[in-house]
Amino acid sequence: MAAPGRSNLDPAVQAGAESFARTWATAVIGSSYVPMTRAEVAEHLQALTEVLVHALHASPFRTAPGYEIGARLVEAHFTGTDTLGRTVQLLGDDLLAELGVPRDELMRSRLAALQGALSAGYARALRERTLAEQEAIRAAVLDARDQAEAALRASEARFRAMFTEAAIGIGIADIEGRILDVNQALQDML
Repeated sequence: MAAPGRSNLDPAVQAGAESFARTWATAVIGSSYVPMTRAEVAEHLQALTEVLVHALHASPFRTAPGYEIGARLVEAHFTGTDTLGRTVQLLGDDLLAELGVPRDELMRSRLAALQGALSAGYARALRERTLAEQEAIRAAVLDARDQAEAALRASEARFRAMFTEAAIGIGIADIEGRILDVNQALQDML
């Protein structure tokens, strides 16, 4: 979901959204390893904040943008153990005040619905990412096992060829000294 254009927001609401995004960036920047600079994090969260602002004021109201924001947080690697909690708490505590929106029952209800959708989108995206990573690990393990088995077969084939074709006598014995196998050269010598 692309962030709506900034020109759609009232300048005061836009300033509040920018302030909230900076606060949000400060709250979550240390909670996850995100391959972005501080400025890029603030810009990313600014776009998500604008989506939230538009969703709060949308008619008809829908929670799908909140769900998408949760997924976009995971996609951007905001997956630390505290990231979701800090985000949800910050949304509930500061978003409406920063935007200058009255904390009436309608807005609190909409915000709560968006917080729930954000959490659900985050949880689902995190689960899907975890399953994809587990599948990639499983495939890598299978590939490594197949490569190890192929290397073992090749090594055994080289040993068997060297053993049978050697001009010198070679014998294989167990720990107790019992002879298990000998090559033709050893048989000819004996």
